[in-house]
Amino acid sequence: MINKDLQRYKNQMTESIKTLRLYDAFSVLRNMAASYGPWCLNQEIDRVEQSYRMMLKYTIEGIEDPERENVYKNIVSSLLRLYDMSEREAMKISKSSKCYFVTLRLLESQHVGTLSRLFEEYEEEFSFADVLQRFSKNSYTPDCRDVKVNREKLETNIFNRLWTSYPLSVEEETAVANAMNSEVFPPHFKQLMISAILLGLMEYYDEARLRLLLTFYQSTDEHIAVKSLCAALIGLYLYKDRELSPKMLAQISLTKDLPQWNKDLKMAFFQLIKTRDIERINQKMQDELLPEMMKLRPDLYKNKPNFTADIDIQALDENPEWQELLESSGIADKMKELSELQQEGSDVFMSTFSHLKSYSFFSFISNWFLPFYAERTEVTDALGENDSLATIIASSPFLCDSDKYSLALSMKSIPESHRSMMVSQLNAQNINLAELQNSELLPADKMRENIANKYIQDLYRFFKLNRHRVDFNNPFEGVLNLADINVLEDDLSDSELLSLISEFYFKRKFYSEALIAFNKLESIQPPSAQLYQKMGFAMQQLGDINAALRYFEQAELFDGENIWTLKHIAVCYKQKQNYAQAIEYFKRVELLLPEDISVAINIGNCLVAVASYDEAIKYFHKVEYLSEDPSTAWRKLAWCLLMIKDYKQSELYYQKVIGASPQAMDYMNLGHLYFVNLDYKQAVLMYCKCYESLGDKQRFIDTFNNDLQYLKGLNVNMGLVPFMLDSVFYNENN
Repeated sequence: MINKDLQRYKNQMTESIKTLRLYDAFSVLRNMAASYGPWCLNQEIDRVEQSYRMMLKYTIEGIEDPERENVYKNIVSSLLRLYDMSEREAMKISKSSKCYFVTLRLLESQHVGTLSRLFEEYEEEFSFADVLQRFSKNSYTPDCRDVKVNREKLETNIFNRLWTSYPLSVEEETAVANAMNSEVFPPHFKQLMISAILLGLMEYYDEARLRLLLTFYQSTDEHIAVKSLCAALIGLYLYKDRELSPKMLAQISLTKDLPQWNKDLKMAFFQLIKTRDIERINQKMQDELLPEMMKLRPDLYKNKPNFTADIDIQALDENPEWQELLESSGIADKMKELSELQQEGSDVFMSTFSHLKSYSFFSFISNWFLPFYAERTEVTDALGENDSLATIIASSPFLCDSDKYSLALSMKSIPESHRSMMVSQLNAQNINLAELQNSELLPADKMRENIANKYIQDLYRFFKLNRHRVDFNNPFEGVLNLADINVLEDDLSDSELLSLISEFYFKRKFYSEALIAFNKLESIQPPSAQLYQKMGFAMQQLGDINAALRYFEQAELFDGENIWTLKHIAVCYKQKQNYAQAIEYFKRVELLLPEDISVAINIGNCLVAVASYDEAIKYFHKVEYLSEDPSTAWRKLAWCLLMIKDYKQSELYYQKVIGASPQAMDYMNLGHLYFVNLDYKQAVLMYCKCYESLGDKQRFIDTFNNDLQYLKGLNVNMGLVPFMLDSVFYNENN
């Protein structure tokens, strides 16, 4: 019941603000406050409404106020904030099972303190740990471990409190800012707070959270700066339709003045849109690579050298047959493609690690966002103290943090020999990257790009894989186009970025998204044949043939002899069943490619469609002559010869087709030929073969009926048609 009430209130609030009838909006709020409380909201509603009444009074009296627009925006923002507070209170009352409210109730039942108090406790833990370690020879004593565990519990509580606090008070905002500036708190904790801020922002719009994120973006710590930027951009996108306050707009404007802003914004934008490709890569792994590897595995093991035999050391080299097997299977090409995608920063590990997210570690929401560090209790429990593998995993540039934890936790069940192999492989990867970083091949900007890339992958995994995912608004469900944010549109509209984005989408067949970028490119740069070709192709793939044709014809204006363009114009006309125009364009291509078999086939098919059988025969003879497989033309020649009543030649070609690779329609058409020649017995025999091939009575009847127009043209006695069909069906039962 409460959900229906809230939906009604939400619709009323949305409509009243949309129609600029704030009187009704205040009425909605008062009804909600009366139903769900808390009572203190009434005071806030009174204060905001009084501001609105004063604004109306001054307006009616004709008093000019240059700040009127800003005052109105602030009132609307306050209304929306009060609505969110009322809705949140209603959901608390209803004992919602949503993860957010379960966590909120848990914090209250455990009497977890305020943010300020929690930060104080956290700082005290560090002081205590420092004293303990001074008097302990071994930092991994039970007492030290208890301190570490307690600190980790505090981190979880702080995360949950920061996540579920709404709206952030001035005191809370200050406490978070101070914590971020603290020299005591570790980097992983500071980064964790960024995700807590984002997660709370995704529940309810809170300018204080956006302010914090934009402030943290100015940090000298690259991880904090980049993650804060990504979080802020996601928040701005989620509330792109919400009117930002003048104060918020002013802070965004100041942020844009930062020297790194333009480059970082574009970098983050591109990393965000790359998430559109994760499912495609994941599917490729599941459908193509892994099944092929499993099929190939027995052959690989069959050819492994016998290490127990008395053989020369040189015999321990990899068997060259392995590479031959990989190349013949096509796996090598797929692996090369995935390797290239990995180098580009694409997420190729989603499929691998999605099955390793069932550990109890991931039952805590905060742990999905926790930066990997080797001293984490669960890591040391899985790997042991001072394990080199933990350090190697931590330094891997290819794995996001949640995957690093998955890998570390999985080590408990992996034999020591396999662990050694993984250590070697990860070490080699890390060394290779270090060499790249020290060379000119990898610019310094790549570090910030990698941070953004891996953080976004962590976010993607959380919204895609966590068991409470239905409780969260997934920002990656649709197209996360930051250019839709009004305040960022100008920053994301240069031709270089749009070209990069459009090519990314186009290459991966996300044609709708590609077209958005293409359209913007068209408006800001001189048009070109290539741009219109791609726009036309995208439209063609989306099924909008008329739009595709318009773009192809624009491309033709730039290069009237471009074969690719002419072909696609011809195909569009063919799809529109405008065969005369299609023939015209195909013949223009023919002049440029006189021996192109596909062009000849298309011209022939179009000629058949307009019943120009004699001319079509010439083109199909051409195909027969040029093609390595002349049977390509036989079926078409047989039909055309039947239509011009050259039954003898038609029968010869149909016999060739049936002798090579017959289809159901070949039997049908040969049956028609015998029917025309009054050889009813052979006609029935062919029809029976067609019926048998189709395997369905109604389908056979429909197929036959579709050909009646041609039989009439061949002067068949139509009165015999029912007898033919019945003969087929009686023949079936004999």
